[in-house]
Amino acid sequence: MVTKWIGLYGNKPNYTNKSTNHLFVEISPSQVVYLVKNTVNAQMEAIEIFHFNMNHGDWSDIFFEIKEQSALIGLSFSNTSIYFNINEALLLPLNNLSASSADDFLSLVYGPEENTTTKHDKIEYSLPFVTIYRIKNSLIEILNRNFILFNIQHTYSPILRDVFERDNLAPIFLKLVVYYQHIIVVYIKDNQLQLTQTYSFKNSDDPAEISFNLEDPTKWEPFLNEEQMRTFFSKGKGLESIQRDLIYDKVDDDRAVEVQKRLETYLEKAYLL
Repeated sequence: MVTKWIGLYGNKPNYTNKSTNHLFVEISPSQVVYLVKNTVNAQMEAIEIFHFNMNHGDWSDIFFEIKEQSALIGLSFSNTSIYFNINEALLLPLNNLSASSADDFLSLVYGPEENTTTKHDKIEYSLPFVTIYRIKNSLIEILNRNFILFNIQHTYSPILRDVFERDNLAPIFLKLVVYYQHIIVVYIKDNQLQLTQTYSFKNSDDPAEISFNLEDPTKWEPFLNEEQMRTFFSKGKGLESIQRDLIYDKVDDDRAVEVQKRLETYLEKAYLL
């Protein structure tokens, strides 16, 4: 039921943990990711990605199988952060938050759900707001059994904080975070948040369909100038001719606006925004 897609542990065959390291866990409806960062130099030291099908078991079965395959679970970390990458989340102005309002808003949009705990993450902005979401109680119990101390957030929250902490945002700013079969879109216009949403992509008509064929020169055209294209993709050599770091050309504002308009048009038609 659970497949370990990736297990990378630096350049060593066996992972050696430091108690000062920070463990990040991201949970989505089809994947669980474990990522270890060194708290001294902020470098990634290990990553594991597990894929599963929720139709073939419950969270207890999934985490049992993950624990059997993971080299990271059971180790000691200075801190553990758990992120929930789930669709059922809303952004709510902080002054509208009350003991019952979060549940009411989530039930209104996504329908009522029993045996869940409602969480909220505060986001500092010109108008402070919160990310509200629900977690199944059974999943919280499993996390308490697998991790001693941890903090919980929705995946939207650090993405939004990263955007709002930037200085001098462009008048039209678009942040895309691409995952397996879905993409998170954050759209800012004139320093005002317009959209934060998750979109699924499973067919070739979606502009978010990503090709990882690095041997295809067309995939590099937005990032390389003509001279670099000739150097890196001379006949029969492909990417093997690259001997140094790539130098990216800055995309001009007009082109960035055009790309943004095309994506907006697609999202409006596909999802009736």
